[in-house]
Amino acid sequence: MILEYANGGTLRNYLKTNFTRLQWTDKLRIAKEIASGLLFLHKKDIIHGDLHSNNILMHDNMPKITDFGLFKNSTAFGMPAYVEPLYLSDQQYKRDKKSDIYSFGVILWEISSGRPPFQNFDSKVIKLRSHLVKGKREEPIKDTPSHYIKLYEKCWDKDPNNRPGINNILSDLNNDLNYMITKEQSKVIDQYHFLDISKWINGIDGDSPKQDKSTNLYQFELLIRGSRDGFKASKFHEKCDNKGPTLIVLKVKGTNEILGGYNHLDWNQKKKLNFIKKATNKSFIFALDKNDINNSKISRPTKTILSFNLSTKHELNFARDLCLNKNFNECKNVYKPHNYHKSIRDSEGSFSVEEYEVYQVIANDSN
Repeated sequence: MILEYANGGTLRNYLKTNFTRLQWTDKLRIAKEIASGLLFLHKKDIIHGDLHSNNILMHDNMPKITDFGLFKNSTAFGMPAYVEPLYLSDQQYKRDKKSDIYSFGVILWEISSGRPPFQNFDSKVIKLRSHLVKGKREEPIKDTPSHYIKLYEKCWDKDPNNRPGINNILSDLNNDLNYMITKEQSKVIDQYHFLDISKWINGIDGDSPKQDKSTNLYQFELLIRGSRDGFKASKFHEKCDNKGPTLIVLKVKGTNEILGGYNHLDWNQKKKLNFIKKATNKSFIFALDKNDINNSKISRPTKTILSFNLSTKHELNFARDLCLNKNFNECKNVYKPHNYHKSIRDSEGSFSVEEYEVYQVIANDSN
C-alpha cells in the first residue's frame, strides 16, 4: 500500500503492453492482489472512492493501490465508467464500500479484456453516464472463465445490496486461482512432490524434520511443457525468461531418472554476449526418487560466487553442472559435477529428455 516507484507503470498501461503474454493465472493473481489491497482499506474503514486502472500501479508485476481515501468530484465527469451509477445520477449520494466494489468489478472486466471500459464513449462522457445509470455494462470477453464473469457481474450490480463484500470476492478469486494452477497435473512428478520441493527451497533437506505436509509454502505455475510447447532452448527462453524463481523437472529418456533444478534468479538470454553470470547461493539441482523422497539427491552450491547459472540463446545450465543444449530431446544434454557440492547422477554421459516442465515459483502470502 506504499506509494513507491512503479517500474510497470499504471495497470492500464501494463495491460496494454503485456496483455498478450498474460495467462489466466497472471490475470487472476493481479485481481487477487488488488482485492487484497482493497480488503486492507475496508478493514480500516477507508473508502477509496476513486478506484480505476490509472491509480493502480504495477511494481515487479504486482499491483499497488494508490490515491486511496481521496474522493475526486471530477471522476464522475472524467472516468465515469468506474463510478457508482447511483452517484452518477445523484451526486448527493454518499459513496461507500459497495461503491468501491462496483469500481473493482469494472477493473475485473478490464483485466479480462486488456482494454479500458467503453472506449467508444471516450469523447461522450454525458452519454456514457446516462448509459451506465440505465444499467448498461460491458459485454463479457470470449474465453473468460464463467465464474470470473459471474463475479464481476455481481460486483457491478445496480443494487449495492446485491454486491458481495471484499472478503467473499477475495475468497472466490483465491479459489479460481488455485483451480487454474492445479488443473494441469504434472506429467513428470506427482503433486505431493511439490510439497517436498517447497521444503528444499526453504533450505530443509531430506534428513531434516519435514514441514507440515498439509502446507505448501509456494505456488507452482506451469510455464512450459516439452510435449506441449516443444523442446527447443529458444522456446524455453520465450516462455520462461524474466519470470523470477523457477523449478525445472525432467525425465531422462530410456530411464526412470527424474532430474531437476531450482533457479532462485531470473533466466535470461543476451544476444550480444555468450553468457550471463548471476550469483546466488539459493539455487540447487536434484535427482528425485519418486518412490522414496528421502533417497533423493539434492546438491547445493559450494560457494556463492560459483553458484551462478549460465544462460544463452541455445542452452540453459546450472553453473555448468546440469546443462540442457539447444534441442533438449536430443542426446546432447550433459551432467558433470563442477560447482554444486554433491553428485546427483552416477553417469556423466550425454542424455536426452523425454519430458520436461518448468514452473514459476511464487511464495504464498504466509511464507
